[in-house]
Amino acid sequence: MRYSITGAVLIHPEYALASAEDMAKIERDIVRNSTYFIVWYSSTVKYTMGVADYKLNDEYETMTYATTALVKIINEHHSLGDPGPIMQICMPITGTSTTFGNIYAIKVTDEYGDFLKEVTTMDVVDVKNCDLYDDKAEPEMKMLVPTFPICASAQGVQVTCFIDSGAVLVSRDSNEYWTLLGFGVRGPNCAAPARFIYVLSQMEWIESQIPQPNTTHFIVWHSADLKYSIGVEDYIMHPEYEDRKTYATTALVELMIVESNQVGHPAPVLPICMPTNSHASFEKIYVVKMTTGGE
Repeated sequence: MRYSITGAVLIHPEYALASAEDMAKIERDIVRNSTYFIVWYSSTVKYTMGVADYKLNDEYETMTYATTALVKIINEHHSLGDPGPIMQICMPITGTSTTFGNIYAIKVTDEYGDFLKEVTTMDVVDVKNCDLYDDKAEPEMKMLVPTFPICASAQGVQVTCFIDSGAVLVSRDSNEYWTLLGFGVRGPNCAAPARFIYVLSQMEWIESQIPQPNTTHFIVWHSADLKYSIGVEDYIMHPEYEDRKTYATTALVELMIVESNQVGHPAPVLPICMPTNSHASFEKIYVVKMTTGGE
């Protein structure tokens, strides 16, 4: 029996991110009829999902081969028939800064006859370090360079590992959430350093391809490096605005609170306390506002 594998990562209940170069090699009939997305739940439990189709990034072949594809998943996950808790990875939020804490490169390999997960602790380094490697490449290899790369190398000693197409570069924050930073393309060993597709640079294309129930989101500030987004259902204007008594008034915004997420992760979102009819004493008073400031 012959088969091929490539790495992919679940970024949405119905979509995974994969290598455009690898997906383009598979005939669509094979993708639709005999291709499976295997989710690693633990070393002994894995779940499978059918694949409905894929979409190659617009820059594929025109600008670079080192880009992504969106894989449409048939979300009927099972492990020998048993439904499994499948949670997608957190995605970087467009318009916010990315902090690099605990960074890992993760890939799945069948090199030893079984599916194994390899995890390497990485450091993000200046992209110029990758440019030095790219400058030595043959001209035809230039098409294997991402248009917007992120560069990382293994911590400590020179290790023998290779960044396969489909490996992921992820960060783990203090709340134990995993965020996708980079997506691997064919490249040198981990200590070379290695190029990854900078996922934040792909977000506009990704979001344009995944159907959105609405385009307005309520963003909840949980911490400096962790924010949650909640979809907006509707809003109600204050009567005094409708009556044109004043423009300086409020509106009630109805949220899809059950969908609170950081691209899929349930959020501990608590409302602020509201004043009551009892006497209020004012001790410490603050003015709090949000600003973009380029982030």
